[in-house]
Amino acid sequence: MSSSNTVPEPIIVQTADLVESATVKQYEGCLVEVHDVVVTKEQINYGQWYVADVSATPCQVDDGFFYLDSVTPPIVITLGMEWAVVRGCLDFSYNEYGINPRTPDDLIEPGRLNANFTADPLTGIAPLQFQFTDASSGNITNWEWDFQNDGIIDSYIQNPLHIYSETGVYTVSLTITDGTNEDTEINDDYIEVTETGTEHKIIPVETKLYQNHPNPFNPVTTIQFDIKENESGVLSIFNVKGQIVVSQSFNSGRHNYLWNAQNCSSGVYSYKLQTESIIETKKMLLLK
Repeated sequence: MSSSNTVPEPIIVQTADLVESATVKQYEGCLVEVHDVVVTKEQINYGQWYVADVSATPCQVDDGFFYLDSVTPPIVITLGMEWAVVRGCLDFSYNEYGINPRTPDDLIEPGRLNANFTADPLTGIAPLQFQFTDASSGNITNWEWDFQNDGIIDSYIQNPLHIYSETGVYTVSLTITDGTNEDTEINDDYIEVTETGTEHKIIPVETKLYQNHPNPFNPVTTIQFDIKENESGVLSIFNVKGQIVVSQSFNSGRHNYLWNAQNCSSGVYSYKLQTESIIETKKMLLLK
């Protein structure tokens, strides 16, 4: 990741997801976060400590980017300590996966305000309805959404729906308050709305399959992929048993396939793009 690239939004997971082999590998190298955790084991050896959430399965947190005692004031981990959010890059070291917080701001204490949100989908053809989901922490009493980042509050609902009728790329902001303090999250160029048929007019120079978003999801996610000129391909979705759930053909162009897994059970699914030039597979997690 170069310094000029936008850092992706963290993937919200449970601690068990970062331990069980069926789910953890897909998050390696990703920015992840766990919510409402308690310390189950204090720092040992080279700074590793463990937390667990409602899944009751502890995962490792590692002092990979900074030492807790090197900041002011020092962060002292004690058994039973609670954290509203623990965020960081997931890596594999010494036969175990661990969350590596980047700065002290990745460790959020209970009650501290931290604005965060997701949207589904992120791109589409106008007019299109978007579902915004609050992922903030703290004792929040008020939400203020600005869907165009123009200084005008568009919604005070925690998890609002919004329809973008005009084409464009939109920056979205969310401000949360607890009656005394406030925090704001601004996602630049977060939503892209195109004209009817625009996505099929874009002819990519290479064929490529992207990670679905959001991931994990419930029950709708978007799979984006490119098929270069003079190629066609098939997008297939498989359950954990390898059975085909969806199979659909596409011509050259940029595609955003919206999959509604309302009738599917929770678990790990894989999706595959097969064309004349590539066969590429990725995994995704449905949590209900």
